Amino acid sequence: MFEFDQYEPSRHSGPRLTGPPGYRPLDGVADVSFMAWGEHCIECADPGCYQSCALYQARPDGRCRRFAYGIFKNRRFRGVRGYGAEVTFKTWGKLEAEGNAFMEPLAAVLRRERLVAWGGGSMRVAASLTSPLIAPGRWRDWPPPPRKIARRLHRGTSGSGLPDAFLIEVFNPADRPVTLQLEMRAVGDDGAGGAFLGPPPFLHRIGLPPGFFRTCIEAHRFRHILASGHRFKISVMPEAEQSITLVFLALDFVRMAKPVPADAPRPAPGKAAAAKCVVFDLDGTLWDGVLAEGAGVALRAGVPGLFRDLDARGILISVASKNDHAEAWARLEAFGLADYVLHPRIGWGPKSIALCEIAAALDIGLDTFVFVDDSPFERAEVARALPAVECRDATELGGLADHPRLCGSDSSEAGRRRQLYREAIRRDQERRTWGDDYLGFLAACNMELTIRPYQPGDFTRVSELVQRTNQLNFSGRKYAPDDLSRRLDDVGTEKLVLTCRDRYGDHGTVGFALVARSAGTVAVDDLMLSCRVQGRMIEAALFRCLWDRMPTGHRRLWVRLSATGRNRPAHQVLEQLGFRPEAGGDGYVIEEAAGLQVADVITVCSSLDGAPPAEPANAARACDGPT
Repeated sequence: MFEFDQYEPSRHSGPRLTGPPGYRPLDGVADVSFMAWGEHCIECADPGCYQSCALYQARPDGRCRRFAYGIFKNRRFRGVRGYGAEVTFKTWGKLEAEGNAFMEPLAAVLRRERLVAWGGGSMRVAASLTSPLIAPGRWRDWPPPPRKIARRLHRGTSGSGLPDAFLIEVFNPADRPVTLQLEMRAVGDDGAGGAFLGPPPFLHRIGLPPGFFRTCIEAHRFRHILASGHRFKISVMPEAEQSITLVFLALDFVRMAKPVPADAPRPAPGKAAAAKCVVFDLDGTLWDGVLAEGAGVALRAGVPGLFRDLDARGILISVASKNDHAEAWARLEAFGLADYVLHPRIGWGPKSIALCEIAAALDIGLDTFVFVDDSPFERAEVARALPAVECRDATELGGLADHPRLCGSDSSEAGRRRQLYREAIRRDQERRTWGDDYLGFLAACNMELTIRPYQPGDFTRVSELVQRTNQLNFSGRKYAPDDLSRRLDDVGTEKLVLTCRDRYGDHGTVGFALVARSAGTVAVDDLMLSCRVQGRMIEAALFRCLWDRMPTGHRRLWVRLSATGRNRPAHQVLEQLGFRPEAGGDGYVIEEAAGLQVADVITVCSSLDGAPPAEPANAARACDGPT
């Protein structure tokens, strides 16, 4: 259960989050333990810190507010308890519970949670009011608070009745992975752990991809805590200092009716989405031998050719290896492979976290990754933590080029994809030198956006965009080639292609839009933009171009937006530009009275009125003008 009684609706702004489609609680859970999760501070020294700490903000009960609005019972998430616990962590915030490994049937624990939540608070208030009249101090702590119930239950834990695993089910609404820390720590009877000489704590880092995530951490990894007989506390917290929102559906010790599965099932061949990136292990995968053992390593036959084939198809390549970074990178350079590798993660942490970091750096979904490793342990760790990632044994290396998810594309942009990412790395490095002046950086990039009518030669690249785009796919639609052809044949719709270049290179075709016009309204029925140009105001420049082509006085621009769980950035773009949800409709709209204000950081070359687009070198003079 969770500490919902300190939730403050007045502090909770913005739209309510919605649960992932198709979610079902984990099957086969027989027993759980009773625990109460509440809001705590990593650096807590209450009550003295309430006066001395600059971060102190009072909750309704006077304790420190370390979550933005408390813990919100979000019933749009149908977890095993009928809700999700929505939390927005502030600096130093953590979710903590009194540990309890006494396992009871799931239904019995859920009944106890409902009873405690229903009667505990009101009965404690009544007891506190009558205690001075009947027996001073005797009923002050009756009924006992949930944390004390958990502590008393834990005293009944036996070595033969311990849980199988700790279950985490959580929803990450952001479009970036989040790293979560899980800690179990034995404490003294007074609850303090500083000078207490007990078993070592259990610490675990978990990479949370965007969307729903589930993992079961096997109990043998923290059994020394549970079997010690000591009181313990368990906490979860994001590593990042900035505000992080998560929805927890389960944080439970569990005992399964059947054994916990050792690995996540692979997607059926040909059923999963096309892969965009392959991440390789090094030792025993790309080369024979173990680098850290000092012996020589030999590159496996066929690896250079495999890298060339994947690169030509537009499939990105990275590595995740437990090695010394400098030594491993030097060997990749010696083998002529280093230039193919983007955002390598070479170190000693879990490979699931390495893949999350690579996905964040490349800005693509984990469901487009293939992971290749010779170690069954490493594959199982990734498969358990990141079920969306397809894991392959290194013995399959020879046939990897024929994998149905790695067909890639033969478009001109595909062959240049690695180069485009290298240019993005250089661009991001320069952006950091501009500090907080992001608009100044964009202006210094000398971006040129060309908006022109679709031509038959664009079909391959446009097909890629409508199939691959997620974050900036405003309508959420995915068109198969035949469906796309039918849309392209619609004479009542403008088909627009967007290409972009800047001082770092030519991005090629980065967007596609379907636009219709009626009296006083321009309707953007579909808009797909490559994630490579996310955050560079390309969509704003397009909207401004369409806006400026309308007669003044009664302008109205409508954009179809259908939430998918992956296109939150598209939603944010429209809100930042002043678009508002259409009443009773399925789009966002902006009208003449509101106006459309767009920063002057992009030069737009438009041939939408029949004239060919200007040559890029003369863009500032010959195009519609800066937007």
